[in-house]
Amino acid sequence: MPKLYPRLSQAEALLRYKTARDPVEKIRWQAISLALEGKTMDEIAQATLPSKRWVYMVLKRFNPLGPEGLADYRHRNPGQRPKHTPEEQVRVLRALQGSPPDGGLWTGPKLRDWVERELGNGLYSAHPRAPASA
Repeated sequence: MPKLYPRLSQAEALLRYKTARDPVEKIRWQAISLALEGKTMDEIAQATLPSKRWVYMVLKRFNPLGPEGLADYRHRNPGQRPKHTPEEQVRVLRALQGSPPDGGLWTGPKLRDWVERELGNGLYSAHPRAPASA
C-alpha cells in the first residue's frame, strides 16, 4: 500500500465522503477515509467493492494532488467535436425522412454511402467498410 500523506484529518475525509454528491468521488473519499483510519488495502477494497488495484491508484493519486485528485473529471469532458456541421446534420436528417436512393429502408451502410457521396466525408472512418446491401 502506498504511504498516504495526510493532507487532511480522517474526520475531514469522512465528512467529505458523507457530503460528496458524485458517486465516484464519494467512493474515493470513502477509500481515503478508511486509509487514514489505518485500514489495509484488502479491507478498503472489501468496504468499497473495487479492486485492490483501484484502491492503490486512488491512494497514489491523492498523495501528489490532494483532494483535487479525487474529482471525477469525466463529467467535464465535452466529448468529441461533431464530425459534421449543423447544416450537414440537417441534410442528413432530411434525407432520412425519405427513402434511400435505391428504395427500401435506410441501413447503416446505406447512410454511410449517402453521406460519403453527398457530403464528401464519412461517418465511420475508423471502422472497416462493409458493403451496402439492398
